[in-house]
Amino acid sequence: MNNPRVLTIERILPRADRPWLGIAALLVAAALLGLWQLPERINHDCAFGLQQAQMLLDGGIPYCDFIDANPPLIVYLNVPPAALARYLGGSPIAVFHLSVLLLLTISSMEIHGLLRQPRMGLRAAERGLVLLAWISSYFLVDWYNFAGQREHLFMLLYVPYLFLRILRHRGGSTNAWLAAVLGVQAGVGVSLKPHFLLTALAVEIVLLAATRRRRTLMRSENIALASVVAAYVLHWLFVPAAMREAFFGRWLPMVCRSYNVYDMTTWQVVRAFLDSPISLLEMMVILMAVARGAPRHARLRHYLLAFAALAGMTLVMAFVQHKGWRYHRLPLDIAGLLCLALLASTRDRSSAFNLQRFRAGKAFAVGSLGLLVAVWFAVRTDRAAAVPSFAALRQVVESRTRPGDRVLVVATSVYPAYPILLQTGRRIGSRYAWSFPIAFCYAGCRADGLDRPAYHRRQEAPAEEQQFLRELEDDVHRLRPQLVIVHDGAGWAGLPAGFNTFDYLVYSGWTKDALAGYRESPGPRGWKVFARTK
Repeated sequence: MNNPRVLTIERILPRADRPWLGIAALLVAAALLGLWQLPERINHDCAFGLQQAQMLLDGGIPYCDFIDANPPLIVYLNVPPAALARYLGGSPIAVFHLSVLLLLTISSMEIHGLLRQPRMGLRAAERGLVLLAWISSYFLVDWYNFAGQREHLFMLLYVPYLFLRILRHRGGSTNAWLAAVLGVQAGVGVSLKPHFLLTALAVEIVLLAATRRRRTLMRSENIALASVVAAYVLHWLFVPAAMREAFFGRWLPMVCRSYNVYDMTTWQVVRAFLDSPISLLEMMVILMAVARGAPRHARLRHYLLAFAALAGMTLVMAFVQHKGWRYHRLPLDIAGLLCLALLASTRDRSSAFNLQRFRAGKAFAVGSLGLLVAVWFAVRTDRAAAVPSFAALRQVVESRTRPGDRVLVVATSVYPAYPILLQTGRRIGSRYAWSFPIAFCYAGCRADGLDRPAYHRRQEAPAEEQQFLRELEDDVHRLRPQLVIVHDGAGWAGLPAGFNTFDYLVYSGWTKDALAGYRESPGPRGWKVFARTK
């Protein structure tokens, strides 16, 4: 005899896998249409990573021929899409986004396959809801234009492994080769940033505390993960000596000492993480997940505690970093969506719906999903291109240079040089793809009596600052960029109050020596543009 008191979720949603897989395929197709709708749309950090990968393919040595403040793994990961785009003669931006969507598809297949294991304890409707939440997270990430950011890649590579670890802690097993592949993926993901590894360790500790299954530690996925992390550390022994010496001898000490110039105040970080009602909803969902997963015999305890721990570590690391950049929140956003799907899968002992309400529920679910995708298409824009100063600067680059020409942008942030240079097919005009050493050299600088920072004359500047100015000048003389664009305004990223990059370069004497073969050309407000004379 059928029991009329069943899970409400199974009264509203499909009870077989095939409809869910169909919905997942439609969502991936919608994401592909979104790429076709805005083919040049890309995050500035992702564009910079792609441009560094192109320079690596051209034979450049990281931290010597092109310099960044981040570890090199993200550059390595950008080499395959950059190389494929070069081989096909296509857009590197399109190939990059197709690679991200391919990774999303693969991770979705891995997650769905793991969730079908009997030991996972999920019904078809619950599996489908989790899969739907996972794929839907892409649309949230893409709406903010963060698809392909390191936090996004970390989640795409790590979450399938996390579901496998949940399976292990529930006493299940899987194919050893699949486990090793998931471990390799997770190893790459946690190596993207040091605190990603700390996050994964914290989640594993929470699972161990909940189950006390210590024997699960020595499984093939963990061995594979540890091997990848070890290989990444050891790879420094095999890179060119100049790259190793520059990274560890010059740039890493400078970053450790001065990267805090980009810090925000605690209140600014709090505001960045609580900037919308969606943020408050995420926090409530995480707290509900902890409360629902705390009882020892809760059916979905391992899932709820694992993803709540992942979200909690994201918050902790965000406050440790003190940057407040929106993309640092991505693991929290995705973990919150998954927790919401899991909470919807808990038992509801209310009376069964009648047939009419059942059909109405399915119609509502399908209509809501269609409406959300339609809204995504309608509001999805290239926000950077919509900024007047960005559009004006791009117009300057396109009208006064040709594809393949070099352009030097002197600014203490990656934006707006990237994605402009990648979108227009221009090459970087200096080893200093962005001029973070200026911010580092003036860390802690206070304004003098003239209400401006105390700029250094070139010959009186500290050795690090002199070296930066000399190398920047040498690059202009050696590479001869068609345009040199310098930020001309106060309050740019990482700089002291009142610091003006162009005024600083004039005061130091750099513009007189480096730009002797250039003439000033009209440019947008906030930027000085110098064109190379024939």
